[in-house]
Amino acid sequence: MLRNNTSEKKEDSNAFPLYELPMFALNQIIESMDVPERIELALTSERMRNSIRFARAKVPYSIHFKGNATYIEIEGEDIEIHCSRHEYVPVGFERRTMTLGQWINRNNPSLSVLDNTVNNFLRIQELAPSSRLTLQFHLDWMEMEATVKEFVDIPAFQNWDIIMLHGNSGREPISAVKEYGLNDRFQVNLDNDYIMIKYRYGRH
Repeated sequence: MLRNNTSEKKEDSNAFPLYELPMFALNQIIESMDVPERIELALTSERMRNSIRFARAKVPYSIHFKGNATYIEIEGEDIEIHCSRHEYVPVGFERRTMTLGQWINRNNPSLSVLDNTVNNFLRIQELAPSSRLTLQFHLDWMEMEATVKEFVDIPAFQNWDIIMLHGNSGREPISAVKEYGLNDRFQVNLDNDYIMIKYRYGRH
């Protein structure tokens, strides 16, 4: 819960003077924090929340599409944000999940898993934008409310860096894979366990 202005001023007078640091130094401190630490700090005041947003310290994500077991992985932090209609959002270290859950809130049971996934991903990126986005489609688990291409075309996921198709790719029309593979900007790697699609030369 956000504190009122009076408590914020009192807090500022007793806390470490982050606001007095040069912007470059403050940004470095924010970049060194894990995502729950940033959120914990952002919840102390609107001013600090804006500072964290301005820092734009980025982290890598993987979104695992697995039907009702779909989750967002914050890579390197042992945290999963589950997006089903019934399960509480974060899974990971207890201290971290409490802070993360306070920021993201619970999934909406009236929305689809896909809608909850989009909402959760947009919400977490307000304070921790993506440096690399991997979309992992576990085809044997997916209820396939959309094709892979339709998932990829959702605005929240369009800045993907890697797509991985796991399992029985026969459930997904191979034409979608060919479409990406035939584009000079992409390359397709085949493995016994997955198909990986990524930018051939990078985004720029």
